[in-house]
Amino acid sequence: MKPSQFVLKASVIAISFALAACGGGGGGGSSPSVGSTPSQPGVPGNPTTPPKPVNPTTPTAVPMPSANPAAGDSNEKAAAPEPITNKFAPNKYGFMNDREDSLNLKDAYDQNLDGSGVKVGVVDGRIASHPGLPKNLVDHGDFVAVASVSTDHGTQVALTLSGQEVNGNINGIAKNVELHTANIGISGGNKVSDSGALRAWNELRKDGVTIINNSWGSSSGTAIQQYKDDANAYLNAKSTMEKAGTYIGQMKYLVDNNVLLIFSTGNEALMQPTANPLLPLAEPELQKGLIAVAGTDENQTINSNSNRCGDAKNWCMAAPWKVLVPNINATNLNEMERFGLTQATGTSFAAPQVTGAAALVKQKYPWMTNDNLRTTLLTTATDLGAKGVDSVYGWGLLNIGKAVNGPAQFAFGNFNANVTGNAVFENNISGTGGLLKKGSGSLTLKGKHSFSGDTLVSAGKLMVDGESQSKTTILSSAEYAVKGSTGSINNLGVFASTGNGATINGDYIQTQYGTLATEVGTVTKVTGNADLAGELHFRGIKPGYVPQSGTSTDVLTASKVSGTFAKTTSAPSLLLAADTRYTANAVKLDIKRADVNRVANSLQAAADANSISAGARNLEAAFTALDAAEPYKSDRVAQQLSFVDASAKIQNITDEATLAKTLYSLSGSIYSNAAAISSIEQGRLNTDFGNKLDVAGGETQAVVQYGHTGNTWTQPGLSGKQSTNSGTVGVVMGLTDSASLGGAVTYHNTNWAEQRGNDGSDNADVRSMGTVLAGRYHPANWRGHFLKGSLGYSRYKNEVSRTVWIADETYKTGADVSGSLWQLSIAGGKKLGNDVWSVTPELGLRYDYFRQSAFTESGAEGYGLNADKLSKGIVVGTVNMTGQYNWLAGNLPLSVYGNIGYEHDFQRRQFATVGGFADAHSNERAGAWQLPLNRWAAGIGLQAQVAKNVTAGIGYRYQGASSWHNHQAGANLVVKF
Repeated sequence: MKPSQFVLKASVIAISFALAACGGGGGGGSSPSVGSTPSQPGVPGNPTTPPKPVNPTTPTAVPMPSANPAAGDSNEKAAAPEPITNKFAPNKYGFMNDREDSLNLKDAYDQNLDGSGVKVGVVDGRIASHPGLPKNLVDHGDFVAVASVSTDHGTQVALTLSGQEVNGNINGIAKNVELHTANIGISGGNKVSDSGALRAWNELRKDGVTIINNSWGSSSGTAIQQYKDDANAYLNAKSTMEKAGTYIGQMKYLVDNNVLLIFSTGNEALMQPTANPLLPLAEPELQKGLIAVAGTDENQTINSNSNRCGDAKNWCMAAPWKVLVPNINATNLNEMERFGLTQATGTSFAAPQVTGAAALVKQKYPWMTNDNLRTTLLTTATDLGAKGVDSVYGWGLLNIGKAVNGPAQFAFGNFNANVTGNAVFENNISGTGGLLKKGSGSLTLKGKHSFSGDTLVSAGKLMVDGESQSKTTILSSAEYAVKGSTGSINNLGVFASTGNGATINGDYIQTQYGTLATEVGTVTKVTGNADLAGELHFRGIKPGYVPQSGTSTDVLTASKVSGTFAKTTSAPSLLLAADTRYTANAVKLDIKRADVNRVANSLQAAADANSISAGARNLEAAFTALDAAEPYKSDRVAQQLSFVDASAKIQNITDEATLAKTLYSLSGSIYSNAAAISSIEQGRLNTDFGNKLDVAGGETQAVVQYGHTGNTWTQPGLSGKQSTNSGTVGVVMGLTDSASLGGAVTYHNTNWAEQRGNDGSDNADVRSMGTVLAGRYHPANWRGHFLKGSLGYSRYKNEVSRTVWIADETYKTGADVSGSLWQLSIAGGKKLGNDVWSVTPELGLRYDYFRQSAFTESGAEGYGLNADKLSKGIVVGTVNMTGQYNWLAGNLPLSVYGNIGYEHDFQRRQFATVGGFADAHSNERAGAWQLPLNRWAAGIGLQAQVAKNVTAGIGYRYQGASSWHNHQAGANLVVKF
């Protein structure tokens, strides 16, 4: 019951009676004093006609709850509910979370919804500080003069709404809400104060709380009378101010200020709920901010003790009557787990489950009003009992997983969506209402929608991804996008036809202020007439559509086309141009394609120009092949669909930076660059071994060498890094005093990483094994002159991992490539000096013959490289000067040496392949960086005879050129036999 309201009204009635009993004699004159002389009577005048009586105002009749609310229920039964398949895991003891599963709660949890950021109120008895409640609880205190100190009921209600998980039991619906509590319990009994509730509601509203749970109500003996008194006071108030001050008036103020009040129906097995849920009968505006909740058993039938929805059915639903909550006596987490769960029953615990669901919906759609929330919660409920809305279950059983995907009906007139951010409704929406899209955000309707009301898009963006039959008006500051079908359109803003093109079932009218935004290859189909004006704008090219030069494509078809677009515009495409043309029932686009090579030349690139040009040549060859093919159709399985789609994305590029990035990545420069570096490294190994041939006749030496190379190759906008470990193991023999011969095995493992700007790194791992045979001829009568030569052969495997850019999308690709390298060298020089010092100038030539097997990259939507077999020869000239000084440090023979050198490639060391792309072969060459033709070097080293026949040494060598910096550190060991 609501005692404070009763007390307040009793005092008002008593005062009015008192006023009626006092002051009764008619008014006006005073009584004559005793003993006075009466005055003479005056001359009587004409009698005055009395005024006509005024009819009293007829009181407004209070709409009373019906005696048999079930009379309006359908005779058909609701369809059997679809089984819930997405369920929580069993708890610690193997029991299922049956209640939570019946509410489809896991679907919401899978979207990471837990009430975070949502303020929710519980107006009830006092609520204890409990370890199972959210940490961000705000207690607003007592709202009655003599407050109850009991915490059992309020705490269990709060735990049902937001209790934490215990031993695998889910418990609360929205466990991370910001919980605001207010105590309206009266000391001395199980009673609450409705006037205290009014004060609490307003206090919570001022603190930003707009969802409030109320698990209390009037008793069976007073509910209908209480409703009648409240309704009568509101409907028959003598003034606007008096009306606003009534209980219903104050509740309406809350509802008008976006508060959603959730009430339990009561626990007395009545056909009607308690008084509060009935109040919208007197003031229908309360419906948008009030939900009543009845209680169901585990078999999804109404609990025998639960009050039914009754005449509140249109704003009523059901939730489980019985819940398990953490034990209220627990004072810490350990006790909460040890004490286990407590059973609580009644509609008091059905209501907070709906309140928690409202918080989850509010978290996902923070812009939703109370009207939006109640529409969403009610229309997504699972129908129970009689088909449709009925007097027992109202709209049916709470379905949280469905509710967090938006409304299922526009059942209460137009749905006002004042959207901020990006929102998606994924339920099929029916109903007689329409949709008013407001706000700067974007709303997407997925599915098949049959609501019959009109749609008005006044701001932001509305998208239909599916089907809609609603007639739509688009205002000047708004966009309506359709990927599927829609009803007739009146366009004063932007209508975007996307995907395969919108189907407009009706007429399309575009005013002078409107824009049809579409893509090349997308066809808008109008089943009625199209009346055109304003602008036609192409935002790009439809994915999967490759415009073919010299062809025509439909933009819009209709039964009849009247008018024309005042202008046609497009996003700034670098590779496409077109003209608009009109027929009696279509708008067409005549396509012309730009030459990729010409566009690439205009990019004015520097260091990467060679690679960009290579990518452009291969891409132009691919586009030319596509132009020659028959027009693309989506059902042509033989066509490489992914390649066509990627080609469309490239043709859709609108800025030079993105095009340059794409063309560069298509060039595949890393294959040539890694091969070039590997060939230089192999040449160094062979040359270093050839420098060990100066041995005496009859002497044999075992030679072991190890080196580590770090190299940076940088150009404006390009950067590359090399890391190489290499080694040589060989034998050198002095055949005579005039000739020596040597043979060795070489290896090197090279990692090469290159990058253009911030576009991501491409990597190559090269592993090479080789052999070298070398000889030196230095007869005594040549007086220090000598000739030497070598023949080397090596095989390598290059494992490449790289990124291909298709517009702004990246694709990983690569290949394992094998090849071989022959190197033939000859050099001559003269050794000057004596046993202490020497200087040796040297001049030579080397021929490198490179061969590589064919390969094809996979992935990258068919834009991976296709490479034919490759062979190339390069002539290299070398100049070198070495100086050496020998001395004894104690008994330790030492030698220090230094050298400078120069190396010149007579041809570019570019091993770029030929073959085009995996899905579009051509005779065009891939990309390569410009390796410096001229490279100079300097080195220094130290040798020590560490034993009678053993010499060890270390050395450092630098090779440099413009943009090329190579550092090598090495060690060697020579053993004489």
